[in-house]
Amino acid sequence: MKEYVECLRLMASGEKVNYRGQFFRTNNFKIMYQPQRKQIPIFVAAINKKMVSLASEIANGVLLYLRPPDELKKTVAELKQSTRGRNFEIASSFICALSNKEPDKARERAAKTLAFYVAVGKYYSKFLSENGFRSEVEDIIAAYGKGGIDSSAKLVPDRMLDSLAICGCGEECRKSLAKFVSAGITLPIIQLNPVGDSKSSFREMLSTF
Repeated sequence: MKEYVECLRLMASGEKVNYRGQFFRTNNFKIMYQPQRKQIPIFVAAINKKMVSLASEIANGVLLYLRPPDELKKTVAELKQSTRGRNFEIASSFICALSNKEPDKARERAAKTLAFYVAVGKYYSKFLSENGFRSEVEDIIAAYGKGGIDSSAKLVPDRMLDSLAICGCGEECRKSLAKFVSAGITLPIIQLNPVGDSKSSFREMLSTF
């Protein structure tokens, strides 16, 4: 990953690149147009500690996902300490489903997305198991294997959903977003999960945030 970022940064400069790494090599590579700026920020997505640490060393920002508030605060504090004095973005993407008319359906929609990531994402399921949700993860994975996403989503408890997602009515979603921002996220990214019509859901989300 360190070599990948080094190589990508050189390529994004618009200059001719000859790179010889242990894992990556390129000969006389040059993109076909001149970039609008010489330095394009590179974010590294990270789950576990080594990748979070590497992101703080080599990237302009980190991209986090599915982190409980207490763990998120701890990770943010460590990132701020290791990047002190630098312009470093702490971004996190959040599952979001919003409906003022049917807030319960919005929570169900968010629970389905969360259950899917837990059931099929082995790194996410391992991480969440190690951070307060071991029994919930085991139940969700078992239910997904037997009955698919609908069955597994029913086993996402409110405590887990509220810790990891932004969902419900507009007021609830704004409060959830504020909670995550207060944990130190500098760039929250809303992952739209439509409730009913996609266009209406998108407009409602825009008006809410």
